Amino acid sequence: MSDGDNLLYALETYDYLSDHPNVRLAFCRREVHRIIKGVKKPKLFGGIRVCLFDAGNRVLDGIAWHKSPLFQGMLNVQTINMDKFMEAREKVSRREAEVIARKWIGESIVNEPAFEDVAKSAHIYLAMKATVDKMKANAAYVLWCG
Repeated sequence: MSDGDNLLYALETYDYLSDHPNVRLAFCRREVHRIIKGVKKPKLFGGIRVCLFDAGNRVLDGIAWHKSPLFQGMLNVQTINMDKFMEAREKVSRREAEVIARKWIGESIVNEPAFEDVAKSAHIYLAMKATVDKMKANAAYVLWCG
């Protein structure tokens, strides 16, 4: 692909998007950053509380999640203390987790995981649900990479 092709594709893309009111033209990286910084937190998200399940063990700097609204202070995010979460997990009844696991297996076609694996997942699910409910949160986000 030549530079001329890149310009053609850029112009075609802008032509396609130009009638959208939320599309802005920027000619350099600095202008893009200026425009993005000018965007305010949407009112829709103002009252939403997000529980962030995050062990915090990061080995890569500058990776995309650093730019996520979850870490930029744009949303009402409360990071879950993993030690407290593990304590909550210990309080979950094994029997209750097995009941949910049987329900999940009954509603699905299960080819590979053993019942014990599904029960362990149900155990974690119940602990997470209890944590989210206790915090009166609207959403949960699990950052599992890193």
